[in-house]
Amino acid sequence: MDWKNFLAKLRQKPAEEKTVILWTAVIVCMAVIFVFWLVSLNFSLKESLGQKENNPTVSLEAASEIKKLKNDLPTLWQSLTAGLSDILNFKNPEIKYESDNPAASVENPSQEILPVE
Repeated sequence: MDWKNFLAKLRQKPAEEKTVILWTAVIVCMAVIFVFWLVSLNFSLKESLGQKENNPTVSLEAASEIKKLKNDLPTLWQSLTAGLSDILNFKNPEIKYESDNPAASVENPSQEILPVE
């Protein structure tokens, strides 16, 4: 598909659909970057552990940290998918600035508000 045709079709879509496409693309790009970071972190930690073979306490500490990271990965994945579902279910892009606290509203609109010095 030609980029010009793709962009022309994308411009004709409703704003809500464009927002979903935008966030999906952002999440996919960030997932690719995150996977690349994890792979490079794994290689750098293995290299670091290989250089410090003479000191077993450092190796054990680094190995325990890697195990913690591997144990926390499913939790990270669950939070990422929950955030993604929140983004995809986002229907109204308008932000409302209404106060939930009725006491916060001004009771006498003619009252002059002076600056605090």
